[in-house]
Amino acid sequence: MNKRMTIQRQIVLDTVKALDHPAANSVYEEVRMKYPHISLGTVYRNLTSLCDDRELLRLTFPNSPDRFDPNLHPHYHLLCRRCGGVSDVDMAYLSEIDRAASEKTGLSIEGHMVCFFGICGQCRDGPDAAVQ
Repeated sequence: MNKRMTIQRQIVLDTVKALDHPAANSVYEEVRMKYPHISLGTVYRNLTSLCDDRELLRLTFPNSPDRFDPNLHPHYHLLCRRCGGVSDVDMAYLSEIDRAASEKTGLSIEGHMVCFFGICGQCRDGPDAAVQ
């Protein structure tokens, strides 16, 4: 169910769209620069509501804060082990995995999420690249 687009909700959505897979605290810090009276709770509630209403994706990774993604199309992600950054992986979504899982399990598979773990190009090629 789509809720009324309040000013706070729109601000949070616009901020997520402007940032690259931000965590909630990054959204909050960015929003506070323009709207210093907004509370952390308001940002969290709006992020949750936007995810519930399928206007944002919540990305959950082990040992990392949840991230938010405005790209609702099926796609894959890379989580950098060094800097913690999350980025999209530019490759085709493999829907045949869904069909294979459905055939194997008998479940009605709606989709899948894949995250690759590694080192991003910036960390690999940056000034601290030799440091492991």
